[in-house]
Amino acid sequence: MASQRIVHSLAEITGSIGRCIKQFYGTHRWAKAEITKLNLFRNGNCYPELVETENGKTIASCKGVIWSRIYNKINQKFIETVGSPLSDGMTVVFEFYIVFDNRRGISLVITDIDIDSVIGESTRAKIDTVNRLKSEGIFALNKNLTEPRIIQRIAVISVATGKGYADFSAVINGNSLGYNYFVPLFSAAMVGDRASGEITAQLQNIASKKHLFDAVVIIRGGGGDVSLAFFNNYELAKAVAEFPLPIFTGIGHATNITAVEEVAHHSFSTPSELANYIINKTHQAALDLNVLVTGLHQKMSAIVTQNSNRLNTKSRTIKIHIINILNNNRLKLRATTQHIHTISTQRLNENRRYRLTMVVREISTSIKSISANYLTRINNIELALTGKHKRNIGDIFVGGTKVTSVNQLQPGNMVEITLNGGVVTAEVKSIKEE
Repeated sequence: MASQRIVHSLAEITGSIGRCIKQFYGTHRWAKAEITKLNLFRNGNCYPELVETENGKTIASCKGVIWSRIYNKINQKFIETVGSPLSDGMTVVFEFYIVFDNRRGISLVITDIDIDSVIGESTRAKIDTVNRLKSEGIFALNKNLTEPRIIQRIAVISVATGKGYADFSAVINGNSLGYNYFVPLFSAAMVGDRASGEITAQLQNIASKKHLFDAVVIIRGGGGDVSLAFFNNYELAKAVAEFPLPIFTGIGHATNITAVEEVAHHSFSTPSELANYIINKTHQAALDLNVLVTGLHQKMSAIVTQNSNRLNTKSRTIKIHIINILNNNRLKLRATTQHIHTISTQRLNENRRYRLTMVVREISTSIKSISANYLTRINNIELALTGKHKRNIGDIFVGGTKVTSVNQLQPGNMVEITLNGGVVTAEVKSIKEE
């Protein structure tokens, strides 16, 4: 006779499973799994697919649930701390409790995610340092310093035997543009527990002689997050943020930047990139200076030409004015002399006419002397304005003064006559007035 079978309904079985789960997993627990797909819905609820793998194979999987209120809280924490939202592919440690539904089966309801399980100890140190510097109001002090137009005197903090220092020196000192830089090395460890303290000490050393430098560079050839962890040290980052000169970093790594790099005035992914930035900045300043010098030269040339034209115009005007004055005075003197001579001829006897003739000669001599003085002044003014006497063919000069009338000459004078091809010197023997 067949044994008697007990047949349970599906609802009885799922209900029994539900009671067992509630009995043994009724409290909140922690677990670790990878979120292969987040499955964020429009209503804000998430239904992540959770898996555990071993040697590339899935050994466990389960459905998860994150209700919208909890998701928003967790996601905001990720954005503020990690710098990115909760997303696919993250392996997380999460707090959960289990629910069982007769129709949907088992689900893990996630109530929290441990951020430290995602970011690691080094990143946590960086985040804590950056947040502390921001709360103290010193995070952006170095970034806000005015960068010099030309960076030529550079204090280098690195290790002499490091590849990073070698790369930087090769580029900065061997630049094809021929620019020279003052780059003394302030040696400090770039790995290990001593690194942050030695770099901080060298910053203090450089600060005591800051007038000798335009900027500071911190150089290291690269490494993993663990070997670079000292760059997240609070005291070192604070010293960089408060330093009175711009600090540039050239740390060769491809992962997240460190706290020191964040507070530095400017950071570069490699020492060579940093060196090229300094060289290019110098070259641009040289090009700008060349443009300024060219513009200044053009402006000065224009000013000189303009003033020279003005001077020539004034020189001609003054010369014409003086000549007109002399001519007018000469005419007046001649008219006066002629008037006196006419009256004397008519009214005076021979004796008086003789005396009058002597007076007339004295007046003529005075006229000649006055004319000569005026002409001398004209030539002197012309010499001051133009820098030289202009001599034409046929011109006659006495003592450097151009002769325009026989009244300027006396017997015995030595004269210079300008002819084609040279100047002839002659003595005045006699004068015949017309």
